[in-house]
Amino acid sequence: MKRVAIVGAVIIGVLVVFVGLVWLRVSAGRPESLIQRLRHAEGREREELLMRLSLSRGDVMSHLSEAFYDTSHRPAFRADVLELLFKRTLRGTDASLEDIVRDAVKDPAVEVRRAAARGVVQYGGKREQVALVDCIGDPDPQVRRQAYLLFGEGASHMDPLDGAYGRLSKDQRREVADVCERQMANESDPELSFLARAVVGREVEIRSFEADMAFGRGEVIKARKLLESALELHPQSKQARVRLVRHYLQVEDMVTALNLGRQHGALIEVPRLSEVPVIDGDPSEPVWQEAYRTDKFYHTTSRWAAKETTGKSRLYLGHRNGTIYLAMLGFEDDLSKLVVRHKARDSNVWRDDCVELFFDPGAAGKMNTQFVFNAAGAAFDQRHNDNRNNYSFQHDVGIYHDRGYWAVEFAISAEELTGKPLSAESIWAGNFFRTRIGPGSEQGAIWPCFGFSLRSALYPLMVFKDVETAPHDRPDNGKQE
Repeated sequence: MKRVAIVGAVIIGVLVVFVGLVWLRVSAGRPESLIQRLRHAEGREREELLMRLSLSRGDVMSHLSEAFYDTSHRPAFRADVLELLFKRTLRGTDASLEDIVRDAVKDPAVEVRRAAARGVVQYGGKREQVALVDCIGDPDPQVRRQAYLLFGEGASHMDPLDGAYGRLSKDQRREVADVCERQMANESDPELSFLARAVVGREVEIRSFEADMAFGRGEVIKARKLLESALELHPQSKQARVRLVRHYLQVEDMVTALNLGRQHGALIEVPRLSEVPVIDGDPSEPVWQEAYRTDKFYHTTSRWAAKETTGKSRLYLGHRNGTIYLAMLGFEDDLSKLVVRHKARDSNVWRDDCVELFFDPGAAGKMNTQFVFNAAGAAFDQRHNDNRNNYSFQHDVGIYHDRGYWAVEFAISAEELTGKPLSAESIWAGNFFRTRIGPGSEQGAIWPCFGFSLRSALYPLMVFKDVETAPHDRPDNGKQE
């Protein structure tokens, strides 16, 4: 009997120990226990606990929320908790996250605000992302960067009112734009300055769009005021400048349009050359120094703010005897990397290293006459997206390893483009592009297009200085197409 009692006691003891161990193991796996351990965990243990908590079942959110609001915890721990909250809710499936985010972006601890800003951008839905409006003026550059990305250049959609920015009220948008306009000049980091400028550019785009709608309804004065407010918001905005110039052109106030164009750099005054350049692909003749010249090119893919290209390019533009002459230089460290796959006329030469020339006689913002030349000299031309009727023009291409550039020279009769000769009253628009495929990966233009190269309504105006009073035949020199 005694032996049976002893055996029974041993069995009971083993069961108690087993149950205790199971209970301890279960308890250790509970969310509150994991959160408690996370408070002091580091390194690999911290990563393991974060993973286990992100996969835990049960009432995890309430425990995480309680831990987040306990300000006695270390800021780094509360930042971890906030990240877990984002990961658990992903795209904002838990309504309580909205309140937490609103508090987190104003938290005194910079670690928490950084985690909030990152989490909102990566995981938050539009409803939560609106809270990041409070981070635009944050003293911490990392927090500001996330806010700039969300409301500015980070938005890839063409619609300026897409995403969280579109959920802001008009007053909120104006406040955000005003803050960013002040900050972009004071950011010591060039990237942050650009991102702040992108937010301002987005508001410029919205006001420009509203002006277009107003003009379409016949509300001309309202349209003008909207464009003037866009320029007042960001006086250096190339979009605001060219939009206002184009507005005066639309209402046929040519004098104001041209004066504003000169004032804002949105007018190309094409000089009359003293002699005809030889179109042989070598733009080293002295006469090209008389032409209009620019070395400043802007990314066509930069959506809301003008951004200069990395690669160096140069444009020369002039006229004589009713013919337009153009030379484009593309500088490269290694010209052997130029991509040239297309050799036939009207093939897809724009997929190679190339230059693209757009002329819009009359500056209607609707007609594009396009010429494309790759580094092998293959040509493509079209009018109104129709390349069945080719133009007659001169062009040649040269690659100059000793000078570090490849070049295109081009000439065409203005009368062939328009049906009438050039005159002192001729007002055109145009833009000139260079696409880098092999040595680089970018497309640049002399005037930014803000996301889409064919936005001809944003091209700068062109006038022709000292036009000859009598028409002349186009000279026959160089290659004839």
